[in-house]
Amino acid sequence: MVHSMTGYAQIESWYNQTKVSLEIKTVNHRFLDISLNIPHLLNPYEDKLKSVIRSFFHRGRIDLYLSIEGNDVNQQKIEANWELINQYNEIIHQIQDQYPQTSDQLLRGLPAFSDLLQVTEIADASDDFLNFILELLQSACQSVNEMRQIEGKRLAQDIHERVYTIYSLVQKLTNQREIAKDQHYQRMVDRLNELLTKNNLTQDDRFYHELAILAEKGDISEEITRIHSHLKQIELLLDQQGEIGRKMDFITQELIRESNTIGSKANDPLISEYIVELKATVEKIKEQVQNIE
Repeated sequence: MVHSMTGYAQIESWYNQTKVSLEIKTVNHRFLDISLNIPHLLNPYEDKLKSVIRSFFHRGRIDLYLSIEGNDVNQQKIEANWELINQYNEIIHQIQDQYPQTSDQLLRGLPAFSDLLQVTEIADASDDFLNFILELLQSACQSVNEMRQIEGKRLAQDIHERVYTIYSLVQKLTNQREIAKDQHYQRMVDRLNELLTKNNLTQDDRFYHELAILAEKGDISEEITRIHSHLKQIELLLDQQGEIGRKMDFITQELIRESNTIGSKANDPLISEYIVELKATVEKIKEQVQNIE
C-alpha cells in the first residue's frame, strides 16, 4: 500500500490535573528526520519518544510538538546563587564604606540583580505519566498514518492514470516507428540519387546498404521495450508494502532518459510530438513520487 509522507494529527488529553497537548506534522524528506519540541521534563526520555515514532514512520520529516500544563507534574523551584549574592553584598558594603555621601545614588544606578535567583523545572516524570505520554504519542502517530494512507491511495490512483496515458503514447510510438523508419530511409535514398545524378556517378548497391544501416540506427524498438518494462515495475511497486518512493524516483529518471533517447534518434515530427507529451506525463509522475514514502 502506498503511503504519502504528508500527515497531521493533534491530540489533547488530561493526566490528573495536567493537560497534555501533542501535535505531529509530517512532510516529504529523503530520509527519516525526527524533530522534537518537548518540555525539559521529557528530555531524558527523548530516545523512547523517537523509538515510538520510528515504529510508525520510515521516511519523511517528522515534527513533534508536545506541551504540558499543570502543577502536579510540571513543578518548578527557585534556586539562589549564594556565592554570587555574597559577592554582591561585599561590593555593596565596599561602596558604602568608600562613598558614604553618595553610596545610595550609586547603588540605585546598578543593574537589577536578575542572575541571583533562577527558576527551574523539576525533571521527574513518573513511570505512569511517561507511559501515558507514550500511549498518547502512539495514538497520534496512528492518526497520522491513517491520513498518510488516504493521501497515498490518491497518489497511487493518479500515478496509475498517468501510467495508462504513457502506455497509450507508447502504442502510438510503436505504430509510428516503422513508418518513420521507412520515411527516413526513403528520404536518404532520394537525396543519394539526387547527388549521384548531379555528379554523373554510377549507382552502387553498397550505397543503399549503408543507408539501410543508418536507418536501422534510428530504430526505437529497444527504447520502447525498456519503457514497457519500467511501467510494469511502477505498477508492481504501487502494490507493494514498505518504502517504494526512492525506487519509483529512480524509475521515473530512467523513463525520462529513454524518452530523451527516442527524441534524439527519431527524425519524425509526430514522434517528437508524442515524446514531448510523454516526458510531460513522466514529470508529473515524478512530482507525485517525491511525496511517497
